[in-house]
Amino acid sequence: VASQIIEKMASVMKDGELPTLSHFTQPARKLRSYLAAMEEIFLVRRIAPHEAAVGKEYWLFCDSGLAAHVMGAEMGEGVTLSLMRHFLWNEWHAHGEAAGKKWKRVYYKSARGTPLDAVVDGCPVRIVGSEADVTKYLAIEERAVVGAMKSLGAKYGYLIAPVETPVPPPAKGGIGIL
Repeated sequence: VASQIIEKMASVMKDGELPTLSHFTQPARKLRSYLAAMEEIFLVRRIAPHEAAVGKEYWLFCDSGLAAHVMGAEMGEGVTLSLMRHFLWNEWHAHGEAAGKKWKRVYYKSARGTPLDAVVDGCPVRIVGSEADVTKYLAIEERAVVGAMKSLGAKYGYLIAPVETPVPPPAKGGIGIL
């Protein structure tokens, strides 16, 4: 069963989606027990929805290399986005642990909007898989971040994308691109 769960997570992540319980065919109770065991041995990491949001918890692998391996060698936009998520969550987790700071691993999803990948120190973050998404579709990508900023009372929000030059948020508040 554990290998089926890992394979399904990889399949979902190849499409750039966040693996939630709804992606699996196993009964939720049994699935949760397997995911909890995998979390205990640091194979997966549970990301919970922010208390001001809707949404279901999702899981990522604790190791970016493992995530890349189980998704396979085909690099596409979905795989790139999933690897960026894994890498960033691992970095945020490591920095928090190194600083001795216990922080909540949460993401944000509004009732009608696109899910944001994380809320880090009260700041909403959306990871974008390609530079085209922050050039051609910037208004679409920003919309979810702006909505989360309003709901969370955050002054700043960030889009994280493979861009050459970061764009800091305006001093009075707004969205930056990293």
